[in-house]
Amino acid sequence: MTLETVFLFAGQGTQYHQMGRWMYENHGTFRRTLDGLDAVVREYRGGSILDQVYSPDRRPEEAFDRFRDTHPAIFMIEYALARALMAEGIKPNAVLGASLGEIAAAAVAGLVRLPLHAHRVGRGRFQGTGGRAAVAHRPDPAAVVHHRR
Repeated sequence: MTLETVFLFAGQGTQYHQMGRWMYENHGTFRRTLDGLDAVVREYRGGSILDQVYSPDRRPEEAFDRFRDTHPAIFMIEYALARALMAEGIKPNAVLGASLGEIAAAAVAGLVRLPLHAHRVGRGRFQGTGGRAAVAHRPDPAAVVHHRR
């Protein structure tokens, strides 16, 4: 039996202040990816998402529920975590997303272009549109490599 590696990306409701903090402080790929995405969001809407997420004045249990901030934060953290895993040699055979996580899954699969979608998520372009789509797409072999244990 061959085990497949699947990355699953969650949607709204999974966010909290300080999420991914240890990774941000200790993993270069994670930090560089987040910093790059944050720069894109800052350019298009002003204000840093990372300042919201990692504010020293905020504790994880405090409410973090403004879509304007949570949507880009979720996307950025999920995408950065996937990039960090891939940098460590863990490559997905498939990606799945629920709700907002569909956007991160599509980005990791190479179906949407960054920074365009980072800026759209940052501006709330995916809020309240409704509906879902299923896409059958063969991954780009150069982008996704099978991981063997």
